[in-house]
Amino acid sequence: MKKTLLLAAAVVCSGVVQAEQFICTPERRTSLSYNLSSATNFLELGMKVPIYLVDTSRGFKLISNNDESEFMGVCSESENLLSILTCEEKSYAGIYAAMILFNEEDEIHFIQTTVSTKLQTGQAGSCIKI
Repeated sequence: MKKTLLLAAAVVCSGVVQAEQFICTPERRTSLSYNLSSATNFLELGMKVPIYLVDTSRGFKLISNNDESEFMGVCSESENLLSILTCEEKSYAGIYAAMILFNEEDEIHFIQTTVSTKLQTGQAGSCIKI
């Protein structure tokens, strides 16, 4: 009887927390520094774009260019009516990074921004749930 209860508890608890994952691909990027600003439309220029993996339990990371990075940030469901998920990373070096996912007309889009003392970048694009 004891073994049956333990097995039942293990089965029930194994499915309690299911992380959701998204693959996000930027379509536009902007950069701003104290001496230079630029905007890039990846699609128009046919450029190779960075690809991000967002995991609701582990954060977000860059997965393209054969240069897979570590997950960063803490994700939380958003209380904002427009966004569905916000992942934020604040480092001791004064760098802030965020990834915000939101629904628009039944499609998932994202905005990613990184801010440091010398440079600010932003990217926007679309995501698919995997």
